[in-house]
Amino acid sequence: MLKKILIILLILILMPIYTEAKRINVAFAIDNNYPIFTLLAINSILKNNYSNSEYTFYIIENNITPKNKSKMKHYVTDKWRQEIKFVNIDISKIDKGYNFYKFSDNRITNIAMARIALTEILPKNINRVIYLDGDILATEDLLKLYETDLKNKPIGLVTNLYPAKYKNFNKKYYYNSGVILMDLGKCRKDKITSKLINYLDAHSQYFILNEQKPIDENYLYPDQDLINIVLKNDITTLDNKWNNQIIRGEQHTQAAKCIYHYIGPAKPWLFSTSNKHKPVREYINYWDKSDLKIYKYYYKMIAQYNKIKVLSKSKIYRYINIFSKTKKTY
Repeated sequence: MLKKILIILLILILMPIYTEAKRINVAFAIDNNYPIFTLLAINSILKNNYSNSEYTFYIIENNITPKNKSKMKHYVTDKWRQEIKFVNIDISKIDKGYNFYKFSDNRITNIAMARIALTEILPKNINRVIYLDGDILATEDLLKLYETDLKNKPIGLVTNLYPAKYKNFNKKYYYNSGVILMDLGKCRKDKITSKLINYLDAHSQYFILNEQKPIDENYLYPDQDLINIVLKNDITTLDNKWNNQIIRGEQHTQAAKCIYHYIGPAKPWLFSTSNKHKPVREYINYWDKSDLKIYKYYYKMIAQYNKIKVLSKSKIYRYINIFSKTKKTY
């Protein structure tokens, strides 16, 4: 009898314990310029899914072509066996027809404003989501971020690499909106989306670039600035490792790498920064090891073409300049 009990105990000890996979919701807000880079971000997330969590990716968009949607769906569902859902929105309900990102030369478009309305855009049965910009690379499992205690606050963000420039901001904490952990239940309860949109409606003139106004009256990063103004007392500060902000290829904080966020115009896919920088090398390394490698060559060719175009233009201007100076000597 004792022998049987010992055998049963041994089986129970050695038997793998079944635990239900954690469901993680991730949202991106993108236009038709970002499908490939968003897939690269998704690829990095799933490469590091050591917890075997089940992901649902919500793609908030307003003009992605059927071809790009099909490409994204095929990649996420067929290759990774994870879920991807497209949510088409009318962005004019948020931006009211204003161009909030005039400074960016189309690098950032108004679809970025969708992050302020995720409580209204996403299904009501979702209580938590990680919002991510498309210019990120995940290098660790996101489960720990997803389960971070928000201390009864509706959202969690990492402080921005550079402090606030504006009078009415919290001088101690100015946050970057590229990675946001959201308790959607708390956001709905506190009517966060209404607060943000109401403030935007009442102060829209400050969110539209006007070079005649003093610098501290131009909100150059409308979604980010809006969140910092309206929700400055409702934000939990996340560890820097969840939003390592990389500018011109360089990491400027000592935080561990969990999410690289390539801020500013020098994106890795523009090949405008040197591969000597570790965050750039890491991005290219993930790209090379994915099924998306062909697009690397495509964007590298575009980058090379643009470089030649700029060099050619500068030579033409130099010749014109020399010619005009020569003319003046006669």
